[in-house]
Amino acid sequence: MANDGDGPYELEPDDPDAPAEQVDQSASSQPSGDAVPTEPLMDDLDEDADLEHDPEVERVLTDQPKAVEHKEPPIPIEPLDAPRQPVVFVKPAWDSPRMMMIFGGVLTAAAIVATYVNEDSHEVLRSVLSLYKIAVHTGTGVVAVIVSALLVHMKVGRLDKAAARMFVAVSAFMLVAHLDMNIKTNTVELLAAAATYVAVVAWLFRFKRDHLLIVSIAHLALVAVTQLGMVLSKYTSWSGAG
Repeated sequence: MANDGDGPYELEPDDPDAPAEQVDQSASSQPSGDAVPTEPLMDDLDEDADLEHDPEVERVLTDQPKAVEHKEPPIPIEPLDAPRQPVVFVKPAWDSPRMMMIFGGVLTAAAIVATYVNEDSHEVLRSVLSLYKIAVHTGTGVVAVIVSALLVHMKVGRLDKAAARMFVAVSAFMLVAHLDMNIKTNTVELLAAAATYVAVVAWLFRFKRDHLLIVSIAHLALVAVTQLGMVLSKYTSWSGAG
C-alpha cells in the first residue's frame, strides 16, 4: 500500500492466498516473549518440601526476631613446618622452686632434730653431718638428673626446678633414715628412707617408670662414690696419724 505523505507507511497484510505452511514457518521463526517452557516446573522440587508454610513470612507476621545461628569457631590447623615445643626431662608442673625450697627447708629442720634426738653420742656433730649430706646429695641428685637426660637424649629443662625437687626428696630421705623405729638394725630404716625418696621423686618429677629407674640408679651410684671418697679420706687420715 502506498503512502500519501501524511502518515507512516502501512504494512501490507499477509497474503490471504499464501500457502498455510509458509504462514506457519514465518510465525514459528519469530521469537515470542511469552514462550511457555516445555519441561515440567516441579521436577527439581524436593518431595518432602513444605509448600504451605514460609518461615520468613511467618516470622514477619508474628513479629519474631530472626534466630541467629551460633557457629563454632574453626579449629586452627598448625602448618606442618611449625616449630614444636621441645620435650624436656624436667617437666614444668604446679610447683615453684620457692615453694619446694620452703618445703625442703622444713623437712631438713625435721631431719636435723630427728638426728639430734635419736643419736646416742656426738649429737651436734651428727646433726651437722646430716645437714651436710642433704646439701651434698641434693647436688648429686641434680647431676643424676642431668646424666639421665643425656642418656635418654632429652633436654634437661629447668635446673632450678630440678634442684628444688631433689632438695625435698633428699630431705625426706634423711628424715626417715634418722627416725627411731625401735629396730636393732638400720636396714629397715634405710629401705623405708629409699622408698620415701623414690615416691617423692616420682610425685614431683612425674617421671616415666624407666626414667625414674635411671635417675634412682644414677643418684645411688653418685652417692656411693661420694661415700667411698669420705671413707678413703677418713682411712688415710687414720693411717697418717698412726
